[in-house]
Amino acid sequence: MDEVRIKGMPLAPEKDFPYPTEQDWREAVDKLLKGKPYDRIMLKSTYEGITLEGIYHNTANLPHMGGFPGFAPYVRGTEAGGYHTREWEVAQNFRHGLPADVNKEILSALNRGQNCVYVTLDTESSCCEGVRICCDDDLKLLMDSIDVEAVAVRFDAGFSTPAFTALLGNCFPDKKLHGSLMYDPLALLTATGNAPGSMKKLMDTTAENLQWLKYHQPGLRLFTMQGSVWHNGGANAVQELALTFTTGIYYIREMLERGHDIKTIAASIEAGFSAGSQFFMEIAKLRAARVMWASIIEAFGGGEEAQKLKIHINTSSFNKTAVDPWVNMLRNTTETFSAIAGMADSIEVSPFDAPIRHADAFSMRQSRNVHLVLKEESHFSQVIDPAAGSYFVEAMTSELIRRGWETLQLIEAEGGIIPILQSGKPQREISEILVARRKNFFRRKDVFVGVNMYANTTEKPLEENCNCVCGEKLIKCNQCNCHKKTFTLDTSHKFDSMLEAMGQGIAISDLMEELYKGSKNDLSIEPIAPTRLTKPWEELRYKVDAKKLNVLLVPLGSVEKYRARADFSRGFFESAGFVVSEAPAFSDMDEAAKYLSSQSCDIAVICSADDLYPEYVSPLFAKLGQTKAKYVLAGYPKEHIETLKEAGIDEFIYIKADAYQILNSLAKQCGVEL
Repeated sequence: MDEVRIKGMPLAPEKDFPYPTEQDWREAVDKLLKGKPYDRIMLKSTYEGITLEGIYHNTANLPHMGGFPGFAPYVRGTEAGGYHTREWEVAQNFRHGLPADVNKEILSALNRGQNCVYVTLDTESSCCEGVRICCDDDLKLLMDSIDVEAVAVRFDAGFSTPAFTALLGNCFPDKKLHGSLMYDPLALLTATGNAPGSMKKLMDTTAENLQWLKYHQPGLRLFTMQGSVWHNGGANAVQELALTFTTGIYYIREMLERGHDIKTIAASIEAGFSAGSQFFMEIAKLRAARVMWASIIEAFGGGEEAQKLKIHINTSSFNKTAVDPWVNMLRNTTETFSAIAGMADSIEVSPFDAPIRHADAFSMRQSRNVHLVLKEESHFSQVIDPAAGSYFVEAMTSELIRRGWETLQLIEAEGGIIPILQSGKPQREISEILVARRKNFFRRKDVFVGVNMYANTTEKPLEENCNCVCGEKLIKCNQCNCHKKTFTLDTSHKFDSMLEAMGQGIAISDLMEELYKGSKNDLSIEPIAPTRLTKPWEELRYKVDAKKLNVLLVPLGSVEKYRARADFSRGFFESAGFVVSEAPAFSDMDEAAKYLSSQSCDIAVICSADDLYPEYVSPLFAKLGQTKAKYVLAGYPKEHIETLKEAGIDEFIYIKADAYQILNSLAKQCGVEL
């Protein structure tokens, strides 16, 4: 190696900066562990069954390595210039209100950093959720003064997508739109168990939609494979990838059978994933998704351009909290960062108050500003593939590709997504992961700040104002003439007939009813309902807080003996809404008993060191006599458990305990109806 000189002094890099070997790293880690077992401390298992190593080394031999951004297998993104070529879409979702009001909100957002129109539509299939669109007049109000050719558009009309596509064609016959209709009938069926017609009928209609889009709106993707339906049911990343893509395979096969080519089909499909709390796992998931999809399209004969996968991300609703919702802002920020590092094409940041109410102007602005801060102030849009070269991320990407592909192949071997959903196997397997997540959450192994740990007792709850406009929607709909018009659907030229019906001002709901008349859902499956992991704990907290139960911490001995246990106990009970106070410290059990006898509390927590409990507890209870309070011991001295129970201790709290079960049980014993 050539000699390098710094300020006239020779420098030999290999000699002065020797490359540390894996053994060097291991010795350095062992030194820091001070004799503690490496495997127990440093190795962690994920919900995907992946063991996270303590040290990662050169991963140049991994199958997906060696590629470049914009080139197959697209692990590093589908654009050679990353976000320099095309920035991600700031795709905040408008899902509440009347068309004219939402139009004003959209125009305001477009002037303040948003570059995508994303609307969830209420086509009379729901009440509060969605912007009510009955007919062409409503859509024109919604999109008034918006240059639909200049910004990307996203419309989520659910099962009403076929009729809404015709509505778009009627309202914008001379405009070229780009974006997505976000249609995934299988995901809708999986989440609800319901569908307007048979799958054959749904796919026949979908194929006709795709045919019209191909020639008239080629910039609009029809399908969004909704991985969120699996994620929000509790699935791990491997399950989310495999089930999302086996759904995509189903759509590919159905469209091929109906005469479409793989190039057209691939261009009409994108993936929609949720970004959760596991930062590096979420980055790896998006990188793995592009590699898996490229392999799938290649297997169907698609070229490299067709293999490029568009990815839409929404921040997870599974991990958002209704208590201390302000922490959701931090969760959203890290999830958005992981989506950016994973090179997502469009991102929706859910409002921090979404678990409680419909978003207001502040929460919508705050969500939009997460994008802008990361883009304009942190300059994350200036880095091409920021995760590249991280041994940890590259290794995790490889594991997700391998495990995701194996799981997908097993599903396909069993007949694909339809038979496996009917068998209930994915539902059971996702339920098992959800049970494991709940177990770790209840034991506080998985910490949710503000819920199962570090509760904010001074928090002022947000008002539960849902900004409901259901009454106004109903009035507007009744005033509209769309439901009073009659029409006949020409089944031989179905989509042309649908366009004509929309031009006559026919209601979307009436068109859908006519479209699927005589056809019923022929799939009986167990739904995978969306859930929030923290909900049971939050409900416990609400009920305990309403009862105003009091917990008294009783420190025994010197401060170094009780302080840590007292602080632990305070956090333990405050997380469930108990009102916690602390007594003076006692070393004399006569004084402690006298003090306790004078207090009125629901629960008393004895706080000291394990070696002092045999000395303190039995004498204390011997002098205390009968009281109404439940007595809890902070700690779990195994060799003295039975003796302490006999003395009068009702419950034990400690780090690895099932905190939710203990708190739930104590609340019931104190008269809380759960």
